[in-house]
Amino acid sequence: VPRYFNVTGKSYTEIQAITKSVWASGGTSIGCGLIAAFEHKLAFDGICIVSDGGENSPPWFHYVYNAAFREAHVQPPVYFYKLAGTEADRLSGWMDLAHIDFQMFDLTSQKVDYYSLPNLVHTMSVKRYSLTDAIWDTPLFTIWQALRCPKRFLERVEV
Repeated sequence: VPRYFNVTGKSYTEIQAITKSVWASGGTSIGCGLIAAFEHKLAFDGICIVSDGGENSPPWFHYVYNAAFREAHVQPPVYFYKLAGTEADRLSGWMDLAHIDFQMFDLTSQKVDYYSLPNLVHTMSVKRYSLTDAIWDTPLFTIWQALRCPKRFLERVEV
């Protein structure tokens, strides 16, 4: 059963208190969460899934995603942060079969904590190539900046 928690502006301790009744039980339905987002009329440009990929109950994510966005002629990017868990990853296989473009970050061998996952989420982008565009838009250092030459040396060298 999906539950909506608005934790905007809350501290980590407050979020822990609000969500203390949430636990994994093996009945995951990621599609159910997507339906709940539509029912709450949440505006979103991208989808972030943090899971072991063990989607065990309908409605299946790939069905809901394709049905919801087929008529809208948009495909919000999907970011799948795969954590270690007890369930087999069915989600990524089903998204492949349904031709849903998604980026998977395999964190199964990593220790994920309060700091690491939010840092990864900062790499999310709602436009397919905006991260690449940001990299290309970053000005390159000159040789003198890269070497961090002292100013007095730069004054004597013609560039």
